[in-house]
Amino acid sequence: MTPWLFLLSSPEQPGGEPLPELLARAGHPVTVVVTDDFVVDAVVGGRAAELTGCGIEVLYDDAALRRRGLRDRVGAAARRSHDDVAALLLDERTKVVWR
Repeated sequence: MTPWLFLLSSPEQPGGEPLPELLARAGHPVTVVVTDDFVVDAVVGGRAAELTGCGIEVLYDDAALRRRGLRDRVGAAARRSHDDVAALLLDERTKVVWR
């Protein structure tokens, strides 16, 4: 199945099941990179636990975590630099959605 990469930068709007969860439940490998304002929802609001509960790999933009004072709440293995995220974006097998 096709791997998917989602870069989520803003809080989700209510209504319906989000695409990352739908794809993961259909058996696609899904990775979500949490950046910008969405890091607060993911870390403090518990959204990351919901995503990982569906089998989605959740990674965090390290700079966004640092700017919001949340870096110490996410393990080092899940933090990614901008260079790391760029490498994920360049994988030609992966479909990318940036929201």
